[in-house]
Amino acid sequence: MGARACDYANVAGEKDWAEGFPCDDEYQYVAPVGKKWANEFGLYDVLGNVWEWTCSAYAEDYDGSEFVCAEDGPRRVLRGGSWFDKPRRVRSANRNWLTPVYRNGRVGFRLARTL
Repeated sequence: MGARACDYANVAGEKDWAEGFPCDDEYQYVAPVGKKWANEFGLYDVLGNVWEWTCSAYAEDYDGSEFVCAEDGPRRVLRGGSWFDKPRRVRSANRNWLTPVYRNGRVGFRLARTL
């Protein structure tokens, strides 16, 4: 993926991590929406920028419960990696968890609308 990752995602550069991507963009932290290229589905900012909250409860063994929104439980799933993560963590299949009340500059959510 290398330099191409910099075209599609706001990811950590070599200045952030020794094994970072060779990015030389103007965004040290979160980038404005739509500044990177769209993927094959026409979606922007799917990887990097911020970890995205989902409404799913986290299950260690990935038992399929992530296909439905949870009504309660202590942990929610995050996906996609952030501007601060090492390259191996910036991918759509990567998942992590946090408590729903957690906040920082590397975690956010996606708004979607129909045109």
